[in-house]
Amino acid sequence: MRSLTMRAVLTKGFMDSAALLALLLPAMAISQVRTQPSPAEESKAPVEHFPSASFDQLAATRALDRGSATIQGLACSYHGGLMFVAKNSPVMLFPVTPYYEEWMQMRKQMKGKELVVMSSEAFQTRIDTKTDDGGNFRFSEIKPGRYIVVVQQSFTEARAVPIYAGTAVNSYGDSADYYRNEDRSISHNDELIGDVVVKKEGDVSKATLAGGKMTLAARMLPCR
Repeated sequence: MRSLTMRAVLTKGFMDSAALLALLLPAMAISQVRTQPSPAEESKAPVEHFPSASFDQLAATRALDRGSATIQGLACSYHGGLMFVAKNSPVMLFPVTPYYEEWMQMRKQMKGKELVVMSSEAFQTRIDTKTDDGGNFRFSEIKPGRYIVVVQQSFTEARAVPIYAGTAVNSYGDSADYYRNEDRSISHNDELIGDVVVKKEGDVSKATLAGGKMTLAARMLPCR
């Protein structure tokens, strides 16, 4: 009798546990959710566009041989109707070959739309310098030929921006909006590209590179 009672208790306990487990299993299954990013959420790597012309390493290297000419230039950009000289900015000089010329045209046409790059060999075949505090740069010992000049200008502009502060109404029912100035820091990253021709040995050739949001006056007299 005692063994039957114990068996009944064990059987009842087993049934209660099984019932509880049966109730828990669906909840446990529901709580496990696997997610995957949708195609729209997956970040797409930018497509790189290269010039179709083949790069002639030997011709490019020879074009950068030492000469006796000089290239002097000035670089600036325009934002909000103001001019900013390219202070202490890196300047790169590339010789004009079919490859570099195609890259320059693609870079200008696809600016802000597509990523236009050049091969690592082409990028490494260049002469580097830097602008001074006035945005002036200089390349010396250059041989006659045509060159592409690229200036990378990055700077932060401090600007007072008007912010709406409220509206006042006088006794006649006239209203006027009031604004207060708030200092903001605005980052700019401009790529300035131009070309220059050195006609003969000993010449000093001038180059002015301007970019950003230029007005008509700025286009006529850049960096002035």
